[in-house]
Amino acid sequence: MASLKLVDVKKSYMKDVYVIKGVSFNVEHGEFTTLLGPSGCGKTTLLRMIAGLESIDSGEIYIGDRLVNNVPPSQRNIAMVFQSYALYPHMTVFENIAIGLRLRKYPKSEIEEKVKEVARKLDIHHLLDRYPAQLSGGQRQRVALARALVKRPALFLFDEPLSNLDAAIRERARSEIKLLFKALNATAIYVTHDQVEAMTLSDKVVLLSDGVIQQIGSPKELYDKPANTFVATFIGSPRMNILEVKVTDKGFKVTDDFEIPATTKKLADWVRKNVGEKVLLGIRPEDIRKPRGEETPHSKLEVQLVEPLGLSNIVHLRVNDNLILKALIEKDEEITSPLEIRFTKNLHLFDPSTQKRIEI
Repeated sequence: MASLKLVDVKKSYMKDVYVIKGVSFNVEHGEFTTLLGPSGCGKTTLLRMIAGLESIDSGEIYIGDRLVNNVPPSQRNIAMVFQSYALYPHMTVFENIAIGLRLRKYPKSEIEEKVKEVARKLDIHHLLDRYPAQLSGGQRQRVALARALVKRPALFLFDEPLSNLDAAIRERARSEIKLLFKALNATAIYVTHDQVEAMTLSDKVVLLSDGVIQQIGSPKELYDKPANTFVATFIGSPRMNILEVKVTDKGFKVTDDFEIPATTKKLADWVRKNVGEKVLLGIRPEDIRKPRGEETPHSKLEVQLVEPLGLSNIVHLRVNDNLILKALIEKDEEITSPLEIRFTKNLHLFDPSTQKRIEI
C-alpha cells in the first residue's frame, strides 16, 4: 500500500472557471479517507484526477513518493470501484474477479488461488459460477469490490459504491467494508455525499464545498469542532440549529423574551468580555434536552411538531413565528407542550461575517 499527497491541485472546464480550486491534503499509508460533500462540490472530479481519468490544470499528485501527474491510469497501481459496479454480464463472477490478473498474465493456478481467497473474505465464494444477472445488488457490489481487492493495488478508489443499494444492504455493506479494510491495513479514498457513510467508515474526512476544502479531520473533530457554519450544518443529523444572537452579560439573547445562558465557566468568562457583540450560536438538537433530577430548566417552549425516529424524537420547538429550534428527545421521555428544556455545555460560536468558528 502507499500514501497519497495532493499539492494545490486545480481543475477547470472553462477558462478561469475552476471546479477544483487549489486542493491540498495528505493520506497516510493504511488510512481510510473520505471525500465528502454535496452534489457538484468536486469530489468525484477530484477522485478521477487521482485515478488519472481526468487531467489537472496545475498542482501535483503523488502516490507514495512518485509524481503521477502524467502517468496513465494503468500505471498508477490503483483499483477503482464505481457506483455502477461495471461488471461484464457475459462473464461469471470468477471471470469478473480474475479479469485484471489475466490481463497482467498471472499464471492460471495463481489466479485461481487469489480469486478464491478474496471471494472467501467477502463471502461470495459460493457465487463464483454465477453471472451478474443472477446476483442481488449487494452481491454485485461485493464482486466489484473483490475485483479491486484481488489486484492488491497501492491505492483503492471508491466512487459512491453503495448509493444504488437499499438501506438495509447499505448498512451491512458499510460494516463489511470497514472490517475488511481494517484487516487489510489498506489505503483507500472513498467518495460519498452521505455523511453517515463518511462518519462511520473514515479515519479522516475531507469535506468539500464548491471545489474548496472546508475542513479536514477525523469524524469526531468535524462533529465536535466544526470549522464554519457549512461544516456545522452538513455534519450531524438532524442538522445543527444556527441562531443569530446578541451577547449579554449572562449568555445569548435570541429574542426579547428568550435567552440562552452560557453553560460553562469558560463561556461565561467570554460573554462578559464581549457584551453587545452579535454572533451566530450553534446548538445541535442532541444538546437540547429535558431537565433531569433536581436540574432547573433553562427555558420553556411550545411544541409545534414531533417526528418519531424510534430511539428518539425530533421535537420542533417554537421560539416565535420565524424561528423553530429542533431538539432530540429520547423516546421514553414524555413530551408535553410547553416543554421544559436545558442546553448542554456543547454550544458553538461562529463569526457572522466570515461564518468561521470562534474558539473560546
